Amino acid sequence: LTEYATMHTGHTGMEKFGYFDKLNGLDHLPHWDGEPCRSIQASEGSFFPPRDLTKKDTVYIYDKDLCRTLPLVYREPVEKDGISADLYTLAEDAYGPPNENNSCFDHDHYKKYYGLQNISPCQYGAPVYISNPHFYQSDPQLLDAVEGLQPDPEQHKTYFKIQPKLGVPLEGQVRVQLNLLVEKAPNVMATKDFRDFVFPIMWLEEVSGIPCSCKRPKLCDLHYEATIYLEFFIFCFLVLSVT
Repeated sequence: LTEYATMHTGHTGMEKFGYFDKLNGLDHLPHWDGEPCRSIQASEGSFFPPRDLTKKDTVYIYDKDLCRTLPLVYREPVEKDGISADLYTLAEDAYGPPNENNSCFDHDHYKKYYGLQNISPCQYGAPVYISNPHFYQSDPQLLDAVEGLQPDPEQHKTYFKIQPKLGVPLEGQVRVQLNLLVEKAPNVMATKDFRDFVFPIMWLEEVSGIPCSCKRPKLCDLHYEATIYLEFFIFCFLVLSVT
């Protein structure tokens, strides 16, 4: 669905530059209870409050498909094509365990595992959980329950390189894995011996800061493709659930 937003332009100050003021006429996200989970104080990825002016080490980006904002934490100064930038990566506790910053998200299942978040309230009730790809920075028990995953920070971390004076991202990649909660069904013979576990379905990569005239134009289509894949996945799951 199309979203309508009003943004902070920096006219009255740079603390919220590039952040949402209203999203679809609301000043909060309706899927969650309590702050800061309901907050829309985040960028859609084009501009961020410039760190040289705000002196703050955390910025936020909104992900429509996850129905939440993600905290990005400053790590170190870097360069991108000869331009100075600040490197930000996703906060290690963004998906849990429950703490003052994320306890208002739905943690009814698997509270003992960190690095896993239930997003079913914004995905039509489907038991969809998100994590970093290959359960990077997640509880080892999640990784031990499946075969073939190899967490690698270079391939699986979410990061942004943001110019500190302008607040413009020079490069960025949001990476997220979609998982299904699989639970025992003792009354179904075919699945009665299944154990409870979190089953990884696929992981997605959304790219920011790369113009379509660059040498790798296919990357420009990734955000659109990721959104289509997610919506198709949810639709298929709902059809299977009904049948």
